[in-house]
Amino acid sequence: MCTKSVHSIITCDQDTHVSMDVFTFDNVSYVSPLPSIPQLRWEKGTAPRFNAILPKSMRYVPPENLLTALSLIAALSKTYPAVRFIFQEPRGDAEDMFDFNAYVKQLPQKTLQTASYSDETPLDVTSSDVFFCMDWTSVLLWQAHAALMTKHGRPRTPFYYFIQDFEPGSVPFSSTYGQILATYNHKHYTHAIINSLELGAFFRRQGFSFAKTYTLKPSLNAAIASWLRSVDFMLPAKPKSPLMLVVYSRPQILQNAFDAAMAGCKRFVDGLSRKERQNLRIVSVGDHHQHIDLHGMEVRSLGWLDVEAYINLLSSAHMGLSLKVSPHPSYPPLEMATMGLHTVTNAFYPGKDLTGNHPLLLSVSAPDPELIAASLAEAHALTRSQPTGATPVILPASLSIHSREEDIDKLRIAPIIPK
Repeated sequence: MCTKSVHSIITCDQDTHVSMDVFTFDNVSYVSPLPSIPQLRWEKGTAPRFNAILPKSMRYVPPENLLTALSLIAALSKTYPAVRFIFQEPRGDAEDMFDFNAYVKQLPQKTLQTASYSDETPLDVTSSDVFFCMDWTSVLLWQAHAALMTKHGRPRTPFYYFIQDFEPGSVPFSSTYGQILATYNHKHYTHAIINSLELGAFFRRQGFSFAKTYTLKPSLNAAIASWLRSVDFMLPAKPKSPLMLVVYSRPQILQNAFDAAMAGCKRFVDGLSRKERQNLRIVSVGDHHQHIDLHGMEVRSLGWLDVEAYINLLSSAHMGLSLKVSPHPSYPPLEMATMGLHTVTNAFYPGKDLTGNHPLLLSVSAPDPELIAASLAEAHALTRSQPTGATPVILPASLSIHSREEDIDKLRIAPIIPK
């Protein structure tokens, strides 16, 4: 006889506090990975309030994406007399806190609030709330608010959706995949702000449509831009020897295809002569890992570097390898090419093919080790044949040299006013 039961538990680990359902079939328990629906409590309110829903474990959000999101919050919240930052996890984690005042304009005239819905305490909402969502889990809060508005006979209020990547691609086909995909289907209510030209092209070609769509060209890292200005946009001559290959490493992030990157490096190294191997160094930047032996040549892991050390590394390196199985290009390959590295990256169809984006970018059609090795060999040959001396900076077509604030202002994002 098959028996089943359902109950809720609170699971806690070092990163999240999430309420999940436990399903028991024939005395075997299965934990649903789907996040619980936020519990809301209706309040009366008349003044429009801007609600910025912060992602879980913000320390894991790519720094440039987080800074862009905070700049968007600063720009969009200007329209509203009240601003609230909402946590999806308990407040007070020092690593996840920052100075909210720096991202809210016109203080102290505005009301500034913080809140959390990480536990069973309901979150107070009103019909005048407008939401800024940074990831798919934050859209669940808007969905719960929209359902509550319908229950109270009020029209649903549109929301801002800062789309940083195609998030379903981070999970297998599953119930979670379907729930993430569904967050893109609120057509008439979604004011989408898409994080790159390539990602915008992907969404268009996949047939997604939104009430309003704004496509943001990412800004070059401010410190790198400042350094380029300091050298009058002329890259200093790189050392003649040894040649250096920089690999962007995120071994735990499947989208970054670290296995394919290392397999490609191995095949590339295998094809070099003994003299060429002696004149080559390979280092990785990103998540720290054990040094990797490639038939006598070591890939040294430098871990995460501060921006000054990162600039120093790229200014003296010759080749780059940065993969991402995603329609979003990510910053590292674009930064590497900007700093004068012959850089191998990958395409993702439809939408992302960086061929022609910059003369130093080599884009493989798939993260296949043989294709990667062949492109690294091409980059190696180009590096050895290029003239020495200072070279002018060429900015990739996908990057903006202007500040985030300037580029956001150019979008002229329309304010959402609750009815």
